[in-house]
Amino acid sequence: MKKLLITLLATSTLATSTLAAGTYAYAHNNNNTTTDEATTTSMDKHSQKHSPREHKAKHAKKHLKRMAKALDLSYDQIEAIKALHEQARAERPERSQGLSINQLNPYAADYSESVANIAAQKAAAVESAILKRAELHAQVFAILTPEQQEQALQLAAERSKRKR
Repeated sequence: MKKLLITLLATSTLATSTLAAGTYAYAHNNNNTTTDEATTTSMDKHSQKHSPREHKAKHAKKHLKRMAKALDLSYDQIEAIKALHEQARAERPERSQGLSINQLNPYAADYSESVANIAAQKAAAVESAILKRAELHAQVFAILTPEQQEQALQLAAERSKRKR
């Protein structure tokens, strides 16, 4: 009786694993294109969902909510700040896909000149971005009342202390 039970159990386990392996192989061979398309679609959705642009937009919304709560902003102030940020986003240039240092040949005769040109272009782009951000900051600050401006400066000082 004991031998019969062991044999029965072993046979059923082997049959189950064989059936599962066969089903997997059948599904994998017959639906290979569907699986690839589904994987590609889900990866595209994932990359869209977690793109840097989406992440920044989500972060900006959270930042505005925290600022509105901390400074007790009115509805009109919130809408004016949103409009400023949307305008700045619309005016922001697209990232250029120009040459990078990795694409240059280090043994070329004009290598150092090309590197200097790339560095100058990137420096100009960073300078422009900093100036535009400072201008946006000044415009947002102008929307705040004097009390809110003081409070914003205090909060910024506290934040900088925590970062150090």
